[in-house]
Amino acid sequence: TVEKKELTPQDTAVSMRFRFSKLGRLKYISHLDVNRTLQRALTRAALPLRYTEGFNPHPRMVFALPLAVGVESTCEYLDASFSEPIDAGEAMARLNRELPEEMQISEVYAPDFPFKKIGWAAYELTLFGAFEKGFRDRLAALLKLSSLIVTKRTKSGEKETDIAPYIRGAAVTEEGATDGGQLLRISALLCADNTNFLNPIYLVRAAERYLSLCPDDAAVQNAGSPVLNFLNIRRSGVLLEDGATVFH
Repeated sequence: TVEKKELTPQDTAVSMRFRFSKLGRLKYISHLDVNRTLQRALTRAALPLRYTEGFNPHPRMVFALPLAVGVESTCEYLDASFSEPIDAGEAMARLNRELPEEMQISEVYAPDFPFKKIGWAAYELTLFGAFEKGFRDRLAALLKLSSLIVTKRTKSGEKETDIAPYIRGAAVTEEGATDGGQLLRISALLCADNTNFLNPIYLVRAAERYLSLCPDDAAVQNAGSPVLNFLNIRRSGVLLEDGATVFH
């Protein structure tokens, strides 16, 4: 006779991926706050989360590409482990009832790729300000340079870094103009792997260095320099290492 194997919690574990947004005022909360918010929402939604063992058990949850404070996103990802299968549609409906409007779940599915396969992320930077004639063209040309040096913050301190190799593509379009200024949009595909992640704010830092772009709150502004009154950054997509395949 064949002895029947007793199933363990690991045998019955189910991993599901949640895609969610982080918009509006929520762009100012930290990654730790996002973690806590989703953990509590999953608990209130009565979904069968799996927990680690030991003296201080916590939910088995992993996030992809923690977002910088001040950046919006429509493509944040969470992988959560459950003790039994869950219905994707029901799970999304339950969670969205527990989450604010600016952090809604848009997809729930079994993951195709591990997070380590992420290589690139798409961003949209919306700039509003007093830009002189020809600034859009100069900015577009700047982002296509083969070398682009900025002062980059690292774990070991600040250092001069060439960010051009981490920009796969960037385009600048004019969205409109009013008496108060001009609206420009940068659409860029930036490196997002573990070792060479590029924060999109460094595209603005490059414009400050090379094009004398001044933030609105700058203490000193050069006469005639383009002045940035408003900036919004949103992550809009995530791709694999080949820069073409959509992460899922």
